[in-house]
Amino acid sequence: MNTALREHHHRPNRTALVAVSAVLCCTVAGCGSSSNAADEPRRSTPSARTSSTPAQLSPAEAVRTATRRLQQATSIRVTLNVTAPGKKELFTSADMAFKPFSMSREDVDLAGADETTGSADSRSKRVVDRVVYTQVDGNAPWVKQGRSGPLEGGWDQLADRMLENPMGPSTPPAKIDGLRKTGTESLRNAETTRYRGTVTVAALRAELAAVKDRTQRADRTRRIAKYEALGIKQFTLELWIDTDGLLRQYVMRGTSPAGPFAMGLAYDGIDSGFSIDPPAPDQITDPAADSGGSGA
Repeated sequence: MNTALREHHHRPNRTALVAVSAVLCCTVAGCGSSSNAADEPRRSTPSARTSSTPAQLSPAEAVRTATRRLQQATSIRVTLNVTAPGKKELFTSADMAFKPFSMSREDVDLAGADETTGSADSRSKRVVDRVVYTQVDGNAPWVKQGRSGPLEGGWDQLADRMLENPMGPSTPPAKIDGLRKTGTESLRNAETTRYRGTVTVAALRAELAAVKDRTQRADRTRRIAKYEALGIKQFTLELWIDTDGLLRQYVMRGTSPAGPFAMGLAYDGIDSGFSIDPPAPDQITDPAADSGGSGA
């Protein structure tokens, strides 16, 4: 079923966003390291149960299969949380569809969120038919910014750039050292198996040789150079895979002399078949048209 993402549906509920952010932020911050179950209200305690998804699969194969399905996704809903020393915490929620690419994204200022109402300042961006629209808050008009550059490929090629992810990559690396199963957990109403391993920055650099897309390779090269300059040597990775073999959450943590870095991605709605519409015409301001120009 192909359900259009209509105008009044595109903006996630702010209270829900803040609630989801608390879950993802806790995961990114490593709340699971506590032995007190009360510190982990979002998860069940790991048990001896075996998820049906990774059954018959090694941890490496389970993660490799889930990563491949992420890369092949035709549509996805994702939340991104990034924390870095001296930087404002980033929380982004986006609906993305591929081939052709379209996106509805909202960036939320968690630092200014009202703890009682869940309201928070935000800015939005929508891309439909390569036309870019932006909105500074929910009551402002959408501004037509013109056309984007080429948007070819799928999640692996476009996620980092379109989410403006300052860390990443948003796709798990091909090789994870010491990968092991650490238990099963209930995550956003799905039973998942949790895995943990590590990857060195040197290994991330070595993987660049396999990246065929020039823009993607250049972006990842800059990102890795930044990690190296900051003195980050290694990242700890955690991944949650559900009983359908889909990656539901991915967390990447590292440390530097300046402090800790962490990225968390939560995935939902993989291949759910939604589409994304542009804003309603009466809600769009077109500066190029207003000035008599021809647009970008």
